[in-house]
Amino acid sequence: MQSYTATMPGGELDLNLDYHRDSSQWVKVSYLPGAHGSLTATGAAADVKTDAAGQLYAEVLRAGSAATEGYTFADIKAKRLVPAVTVSESPYYDFAGWIVNDNGNGTLDAGETLAADTDRFTADTVLTAYYRENPAYWIDVTIAPYDSNTLPVPGMRLQYHVKKDSLFGSIRASADAAFTGIANYVREDWYTGNGSKADTSTVLQNGETYRLRYAKNPIVFGLPAQDVDAVGGLLSDNTGRVTVFDTKPGYQYILTDPSGAVLDIVPGSIAGRSYFDNRTPGEQLVV
Repeated sequence: MQSYTATMPGGELDLNLDYHRDSSQWVKVSYLPGAHGSLTATGAAADVKTDAAGQLYAEVLRAGSAATEGYTFADIKAKRLVPAVTVSESPYYDFAGWIVNDNGNGTLDAGETLAADTDRFTADTVLTAYYRENPAYWIDVTIAPYDSNTLPVPGMRLQYHVKKDSLFGSIRASADAAFTGIANYVREDWYTGNGSKADTSTVLQNGETYRLRYAKNPIVFGLPAQDVDAVGGLLSDNTGRVTVFDTKPGYQYILTDPSGAVLDIVPGSIAGRSYFDNRTPGEQLVV
């Protein structure tokens, strides 16, 4: 209670009483947005301010020796001295509370706890918004060899914890690096659990194992016979030519007569076409 003692003046007198905050009784609580969200002062009291670094803060009564001295965290929230949190990666994360994040990494580490409603603050404190994964929107997948022709690279990652609806392309580069093939085998493709191929647009499925297959190197082993696209024609010297389209290195292209007798063999070309020349116009041939 304040008092004023003086001789009463003959006219009007204005008395102005100024209060000055005792800084020793107040502490600064600053707020950081954490890894998966942002903060605004929307809906907060005017006492939630922004410092020179752009960080939101509020000054609150310091905890003292008496159990009831100082604001509890529940008081701070009730007085709207906490900023609003917007989760930037919803629905994959949910806001879970505030932590005193000693190392500033935005993660609830061993020895760190969420701020409780009964907490009081004895010194300036930085609180970081903390987010938990929403388990309904995360999945776990595994990568593995297709068979014994595919060998794991020691120390490489074989399990992935990823967002629901992630595509195989999001893990493809890392997954490719986790395996190699035995001698004279080359990477063929990835396969899902039901045996279908997994490409970059394949949606990852929770609990699924994706397997990488290595197959025989065609340059070493050759390749099985298959149908080809070929056409016959005449050259300028009136000799016949058979052109085989979409040929590939590693394949051998065989020309036979209708009885199956082998007449000629040419290798596949990196240019995509191979030729059988010096053929007799009008003869029946099979490639």
